[in-house]
Formats: sequence, C-alpha cells, structure tokens
Amino acid sequence: MRAMNEFDINDLIDNAIESLSSDTMNSGAEELAELAEVWHRAGLPVESFEDIRGHIVQAAEQQTDAYFIREKLVLAERKLRDTRYFSMGK
Repeated sequence: MRAMNEFDINDLIDNAIESLSSDTMNSGAEELAELAEVWHRAGLPVESFEDIRGHIVQAAEQQTDAYFIREKLVLAERKLRDTRYFSMGK
C-alpha cells in the first residue's frame, strides 16, 4: 500500500462530506473509517480525529437539507463496525 499524502487525505475528507451531504451514510461511514485508519497509522491523537470528524459532519450539514445527519451517521458507523466485527469471525 502506498503512503497517503495530504491530497489523498483532503480527498477522503471531501468525499466524506459529499457522501454525508448527499445522504449516503454508508459511504460516509466507510470514508470516515478509512480516514480513522490513516489517522491511527500516522500516530495522530484521537482528539484530532474527533475534531476533523466534527468538521466533516458540520460541513455536510451546512451543504444539505438532509435531516438527522449525525444520528444516521452513528447508525451507519455502528452497522459498519458490526459487519467488520462479525466478518473477522468473532
């Protein structure tokens, strides 16, 4: 896997905002999960990821009239975690 650069990270952020603002929560959750993985591999603090996640959700809310983005995202993230957990055979 090649190393990600700042443009790749910006693309992930932009894609997450676009997915959430267009009400495609599963894609948004997957992009946020990928971004979290990048954050983790880079050794960045969890707090800074929480800040960028909040920025992404807020930006999506400002770009759309979709309702309950935060709530839908939490459900999509939970579903994604459950799917990954069970696919690992646990």
